[in-house]
Amino acid sequence: MREDHVCDVIHAFNEDGLDCLKPNYRGGRPTTFSKEEWSLIIELTQISPQTIGLPFSHWSLAKLAQQLWIEAS
Repeated sequence: MREDHVCDVIHAFNEDGLDCLKPNYRGGRPTTFSKEEWSLIIELTQISPQTIGLPFSHWSLAKLAQQLWIEAS
């Protein structure tokens, strides 16, 4: 690591505190879900899986993704 970089980080910390350590993300991939798809996702996460006949009581991300795939088909 360069000494200049260390000095830059120290100066940034002195100016901004811990906020200077937060990542500064820019850009990225645009949203790929429509408003209707977001509505379906939100609706599904707010009900118990047992309500729709599934044999578990809580959603995991994998189970939710699988159910969304089934409902979208």
